[in-house]
Amino acid sequence: MAELPKKLAEEVDKLAALPKIDVALRFLKREPLDRGRTEVQKIMELASARNVFVHPKISTIKVDIDQPVDAGDFWHVPTVMMPDRWQALGIPKQAMFWFKDNSRSTLLAIRNFYCYVLIELMKADETEMNLWLISRYELGNSLMPAVYDEFVAELVAALKYGVDFSFFGLKSSS
Repeated sequence: MAELPKKLAEEVDKLAALPKIDVALRFLKREPLDRGRTEVQKIMELASARNVFVHPKISTIKVDIDQPVDAGDFWHVPTVMMPDRWQALGIPKQAMFWFKDNSRSTLLAIRNFYCYVLIELMKADETEMNLWLISRYELGNSLMPAVYDEFVAELVAALKYGVDFSFFGLKSSS
């Protein structure tokens, strides 16, 4: 979008993430985001979950409390808390209920969204993805990604949990 006039580029930059992606897709004469697709629905929920987490408000959850039970030196009160869940992601809306399986669901949602946008809509190869997503050093016609090995290690580690980011083509420098 570097070809846009500066003022228009500044206005586009103020858009939320999904409209910004739509503008970029239209600018590049690609299909727009299909807001009904699961990949997009999950990313929209993830953005909402981020906003709720960063800007918390008082919320209520359903709680079932059973009769107290004598447990010797104290009383045991059986309690079950049932948080609301994000419909598409399936993760709890309240962060206090997030566990590692929710991290996996979130990473899969991100991975699948990247595949949808970058591979399916943009038809991008590894080189283009690197140009669009990664900080880099440019020397003439040579590009050198500025990627820390720790980032690559985290993406590789995600594979242990069934989340494959290898389509980025990132390689460790060591």
